[in-house]
Amino acid sequence: MWMYDLAREQAPTLGDLRRFCDLTQESGYNAIGLYLEHRFAYPSTPWSHGKGCVTPEDIEVLQAEYKDLQIIPFINLLGHFEGFLYTVSISGKTNEENHYLKVNVQGNFAKERTPGKDEKPEDKEKLDKEFKEKTEKLQEKLKNEQKFDKWTYLVSKWSVDALLKERKDFLADKKDEKKEDTKSVTVKPADATAPPFDTIPPEIKNLVPPPPVPPAVKIDSEKKE
Repeated sequence: MWMYDLAREQAPTLGDLRRFCDLTQESGYNAIGLYLEHRFAYPSTPWSHGKGCVTPEDIEVLQAEYKDLQIIPFINLLGHFEGFLYTVSISGKTNEENHYLKVNVQGNFAKERTPGKDEKPEDKEKLDKEFKEKTEKLQEKLKNEQKFDKWTYLVSKWSVDALLKERKDFLADKKDEKKEDTKSVTVKPADATAPPFDTIPPEIKNLVPPPPVPPAVKIDSEKKE
């Protein structure tokens, strides 16, 4: 199997997908992986995908035409490193602008511990015991959290608004940046309302400039007495 990454905003047509399936079989593979993420048009969450996504109809056509080829989807789900998988289902709005919400919890834990390459025999018993205790705790946690699977919750609209937004709502509109005016600056004429020279006080207008400073006298230091 090989995988085609669709999660980088690609928009393959049905013809493109057919070509990939042909190349897969011509190369001797019996399976192709489609890395989808938000590039699949999930009918239950129309807000989660953009234009040009792979549709359920596209997959149905491919499965009908390539019956000997396994088409495997790759998607991201809510989970963490301990092996828990959470699936959240949100319904439409109620009359009070609320939503119905359900949560499904699954666990996928390692059944056996893989010994380290240089693991010593005296450490094996201790590590096996720690692995068993950790697995039992995870199983107990899974059992407790699965009790909530049977409930349907009524949640306020604001608490799930961020999950129900369309992708375009997370992108800010591009604003036109104002460019600085690089044209030459026009010098305005003097203000016609400025006071005339006659209005200047006489003590300032009749000031006499100081006499010029006389030139310095050159002294000949080499002149003999």
